[in-house]
Amino acid sequence: QFLHHSIGASVNIVFMYFFATGVLILASLYANIKTILGNSSQLDDKSNNNNVQEESQDENDDEILNMTPSLAVAFVILASGLILLLFFFYDYLVYIMIALFMSGAIGGIHSVLRQLTPFVGVLRRAYSKLGGISFTTNSWLLPSLNLFSTLLFFLSALLPTLWLFARHQYWIWIVQDILGIVIIVSIVQSIHLPNLKVATILLSLFFLYDVFFVFITPYLTSTGESVMVSVATGGGSTPTSATGSLGSLPSDHSFPDQLPLALLVPRLADPYLNACGESFSLLGYGDIAIPSLLCSFCLAFDLSRRPSRYPYFIGSVIGYMIGLAATDVSLVVMETPQPALLYLAPSCLISVAIVAVYNGHLRSLWNNPFQDPENSPRSDDVEMSSVPWIKDFDDN
Repeated sequence: QFLHHSIGASVNIVFMYFFATGVLILASLYANIKTILGNSSQLDDKSNNNNVQEESQDENDDEILNMTPSLAVAFVILASGLILLLFFFYDYLVYIMIALFMSGAIGGIHSVLRQLTPFVGVLRRAYSKLGGISFTTNSWLLPSLNLFSTLLFFLSALLPTLWLFARHQYWIWIVQDILGIVIIVSIVQSIHLPNLKVATILLSLFFLYDVFFVFITPYLTSTGESVMVSVATGGGSTPTSATGSLGSLPSDHSFPDQLPLALLVPRLADPYLNACGESFSLLGYGDIAIPSLLCSFCLAFDLSRRPSRYPYFIGSVIGYMIGLAATDVSLVVMETPQPALLYLAPSCLISVAIVAVYNGHLRSLWNNPFQDPENSPRSDDVEMSSVPWIKDFDDN
């Protein structure tokens, strides 16, 4: 009853597959946007552009968190504690999570707008007119406000406010997905992986986290419920999975209050599932954001070497696509909820490791990829690869 093998369901899974991959690529590109566009962009008003670029650069540099092994452990412990609290006190904490979602969405949109200000004409012109205007307030919390930043804040709050008041409507999945994408790209932009060692620790810990809360917790709860599945579906209302999963839609086509922590895709092509009230596939933000951190790291490494190709970034994206495909196949074959990171974490890491071994970069990538002067490939380290993108070499 949880999965109907139909053309509609297949179309839905395929759409979610490419949707998730596209968000992963977008998040990786956005995290490196200053490197990609900062040096090559030619703007008309260079003086104003330089000012806003410097301000945006300083603001975003302050927000970047350098991941360490201890922070990776802390992240998993916090995530574990949060999901357990949600499992036992879902009816109360769901509204706190909605408030955090709103805050994250507003902050994410604001960050994106500031980051893109030097490259978007209308924002650049608004900054040139309003960026130098500030006014004081009587509040100790906000002693002074910049007019341009205030304008960006109100613009950033429009879409999240629409979602808040219309979140029970069927069509709101479009707005929730837009806000979810913004949150994912903001997370990836604000967290920096220093090397492959830290990336491996982070992905391995979340691999264990995902497996435990999906596969192990049913043996530990009195009801036999999976903690992850119960929380993801609003307190256990509908069976689900980490990817290609089934959401719940009441007969009046309105949403109950559920955690807004997943991308949603309606099963418009599957009347069987719609008739059963199982109308949405969902993919958790973490199943995109965590692998995106690795992909962003790989792209940064590629860009730091100015290659003719981007072997590590392409390799990590291919690894993600392989892992996501394995998740979908397992979902269809087993007809049970699947922890996506069970497949995504090893496939991404193995793909990057293969490229690193081919190019003789494994040691530098593992320790100090952005500091080791000997991170260029050497002819005596590796044989030429027959795969065009996997071998990074200088044409000169």
